[in-house]
Amino acid sequence: MAVFIYLSLIFLIIFVELSRKKYFTFDFMTSFNFFFLISYAITPLILVSSDNPFKFFAKDMIKGVYYYGLSSTPYLIAAAYLAFLAGYYNKFFRSRLPILIIEPKFDEKAIIRLSPIFVLTLSFLLFVYIMQFGGVKEALMAAEAYRGGDYEPPKYGFVQRFFPANTVLLYYSYYKYFLDKECKNKTPFLFLFIFSFSFFIFLFFLFNSRGYLIIILGGMYLITSIVNKRYYITQVLILSIVGILIIQVGDPLFYALPDLIDNGWDSFVITFTDIIKEEEQTTGGFEEFVSNFTHPVVSLDLSLQRSGFDIPFRYLSDLWISILSLLPDKLVGFKDPLSVSNINTILNKGVLKGTVLVGILGYFSYALGVIGVILGMFFYGVLGGYLSRFFYQNAKFNKTVLVFAYFFIFYYGYFVFRGDPKITLQELFILLFIIFVILIFSKIYIQNPTLDDSNKIVLSKSGEKGI
Repeated sequence: MAVFIYLSLIFLIIFVELSRKKYFTFDFMTSFNFFFLISYAITPLILVSSDNPFKFFAKDMIKGVYYYGLSSTPYLIAAAYLAFLAGYYNKFFRSRLPILIIEPKFDEKAIIRLSPIFVLTLSFLLFVYIMQFGGVKEALMAAEAYRGGDYEPPKYGFVQRFFPANTVLLYYSYYKYFLDKECKNKTPFLFLFIFSFSFFIFLFFLFNSRGYLIIILGGMYLITSIVNKRYYITQVLILSIVGILIIQVGDPLFYALPDLIDNGWDSFVITFTDIIKEEEQTTGGFEEFVSNFTHPVVSLDLSLQRSGFDIPFRYLSDLWISILSLLPDKLVGFKDPLSVSNINTILNKGVLKGTVLVGILGYFSYALGVIGVILGMFFYGVLGGYLSRFFYQNAKFNKTVLVFAYFFIFYYGYFVFRGDPKITLQELFILLFIIFVILIFSKIYIQNPTLDDSNKIVLSKSGEKGI
């Protein structure tokens, strides 16, 4: 029966995505459907169809795997998706939540004048972060240990929270130089793009993150698709192949990097090849690939059997923890409480080492069990529907908003895969701060929405009001 439910869910998600009217080529529901399809439909289908599903699990989830296989999970996952659809298309909220129209008071000339400050600030922060390790080589060697939880947080580790500002700069300069046909002075944005792209490549090696590279490159494609209203199928295929290769060879590449620095190219190639051969002998390629996506369903099974029983429901505590995590420990006088991912990691591994992400359904299950899953998914759908209409209306007046729309579209779906508000808020902190500054120097209008037959939003003239 589980196979039938997951197959039905796969077809339902594909049908919904292909048949509905969209605000953009890739919008909030597209992002949600993509991550939900992989995390809670395709991956569980592979597991239940296998004679030995445990071969697909990450090796360090030594305790969590014993909770896998709850018979009610397929039904709950299907119900959660239906609850999401009910929230996304809910007419009550759709017709009552006002749309904010934002009109910035500054133009691209102001950005150009401020660009040297952006470049110098990011360069200084990167220098501070690297030198606390002793140099570039030491920082690169510490990357894997720090990522795996075997390294104490560096003294100035907090500066990395400002690095996502480079991603905003990268996408903005990319949009202005390559996509904005109305941009009159493109040369400064070309230099900004070269700087921010070089900065991004360095961060890719510094933090040993395959996902970071895939996300950034994929973001350029998605912004291009949204702005130009085209899908670029050939580019999608190329990016997909590149993404798979990165996932497969990412770790061997990082492990071999110190050899490149110490002994040169030839030694690097030998080390890299040896690691690839060793991994081929110890793990199967397909099993290794699937293992990257098993934590959401395993964590859901685990949370359903532990939360509300021998561990208390978390309710809304993770929302407050995510806000507290933005403040330095010395300022608040205590260390951050354990987040939902911390609890999930302990229950899966037996120790708090690294991170086992919980996934959106696991997060809602830890919060309030089955009821939390259904209610949480309904209101998550309401949020997605509102954000879709918000960015759609603002893009009519200012196309630059599409750059910011991509961030929210991506993280809206990515939260399905990860499910931890603390991690998400920390990564979005700089973006939200930038938006806050923009709002200070903007005019804001409130317009009341009404529905029409095209499932798009029409603005009520009577609802417009300046602030």
